[in-house]
Amino acid sequence: MSRKKTLYEILSVAPTADGAAIAAAYQSRREALEALRGTPEGASVNTDLTVLKLAWSTLSDPGQRAAYDAKLLLESQGDPLARPGGKELVLVPKEDRPLPADAQALKAEVLALRADALALRADAIAARSGIAVTGHSPFGAPPSATERLTSSASTLARRILIGLGTFMVISIIIQLVFFSSARRSDDMMRRASDKAVLQEINQTHGIQAATRAEAERMEAELRREENERRRLEQEKQKAEEDRKRSAEEEKQWVRDATERVRQSEEAARWAAQQEAQRLEAELARRQEAERQRAEAERWRIEREKQQWENVLRR
Repeated sequence: MSRKKTLYEILSVAPTADGAAIAAAYQSRREALEALRGTPEGASVNTDLTVLKLAWSTLSDPGQRAAYDAKLLLESQGDPLARPGGKELVLVPKEDRPLPADAQALKAEVLALRADALALRADAIAARSGIAVTGHSPFGAPPSATERLTSSASTLARRILIGLGTFMVISIIIQLVFFSSARRSDDMMRRASDKAVLQEINQTHGIQAATRAEAERMEAELRREENERRRLEQEKQKAEEDRKRSAEEEKQWVRDATERVRQSEEAARWAAQQEAQRLEAELARRQEAERQRAEAERWRIEREKQQWENVLRR
């Protein structure tokens, strides 16, 4: 697996660069990435800008930069806590933090003292009844049957109380050990989960986040950038569809207007043809009438000529 870039390498600055140099490098890199928008090389501009912004926000803050520098120093020295496969330091809330071994021993000792206190309380009960634990009367007289019975009952009660106290101490110690193991197991599971999520986010986006919170914040930023990109693409697609629909409507209007003009021209041409045919028919009719009139005039002249010839012959 190739080594991931550090935040200094992302900004192209030296680890000893001051705040002004880091800000200038961030501004220069951001302008260079913005210039790639809309080009074939600018497919990952949004992701690169998010990574660049994360690097700048971390290195521009003195506290975060100091923590990041310390992490890089541990990685360079081979500290297992700083390696990707090493253990991570997880902050445990005060109420969920498992007790140290010394504290558990002290608590067990306190419980044992409580058991001794219960035994002393049994002795006090026996003393108030005037019976010594050895079975003799305080005045040196031989104990009677009642006193021996009372002494036996007091001794039995003391043993019972000691047994109960011991049982309570043992049960509490077992509970402490069980809860401590459960908490350690929960901590290990939480650290393993955080590590898995952090590694997955780092491998998915090709970044180097220090903590799970930082990785989740960056993933949320990338998701927001992706949603914004999708929204812009949808708006662009909608605008393109509106443009195509408008162009198609304009073409349809032109086709309709052309069809109306064609129909008008066809109607005018048909009317012209009809008029031409009517004029031709009228001309033919007039020519025929003129021919018939000329023919009739010729026949009239022929008849008159014939008549004059007849008259002359007489």
